[in-house]
Amino acid sequence: MDGSSARFSIISRNGNRITENGTPFPNGSNRPNRDPSVALSTASYSLARDHFTGKAGPAQMWNPKGFQTTTQYVLGNATRTYGELRNPPLYNESVNVRKHFHMGERFQGICKWITSTRFNRTQFQNPDNNASNSTFGQVINKGAQGNMPQNRQGQASFRIEF
Repeated sequence: MDGSSARFSIISRNGNRITENGTPFPNGSNRPNRDPSVALSTASYSLARDHFTGKAGPAQMWNPKGFQTTTQYVLGNATRTYGELRNPPLYNESVNVRKHFHMGERFQGICKWITSTRFNRTQFQNPDNNASNSTFGQVINKGAQGNMPQNRQGQASFRIEF
């Protein structure tokens, strides 16, 4: 009885919330003004890869001209989220391989190998979503997002049953 399984997850997050410095209300943040003459889109995340490998300059994922900051105590007209402004996908491939060995009539062995983040892909952080920052719309850090494992992890086991 042999078995193997694989789980592949690709998570592409929904739209982003654009903010700016300042807090007009408790537990909130300002929203900038949206310039409707500038189209919103997300550039290819290969720009971020090229930036971190030294092949290109800053990874500008969103056009910063699409939003203008407001003055203090002025509410901007930006909506809550923009679906056109996407975060990088999270790639997480897990593999489980198992081999069953019969050793005579009474003994059997099971060899199992489990690995997560199998292809060890680079996980990029989300672009800066604060329109007041000079790095607005840029991916400025790489590394795991949330509690995603940063490096490939694996586990092997051998079990004898009798």
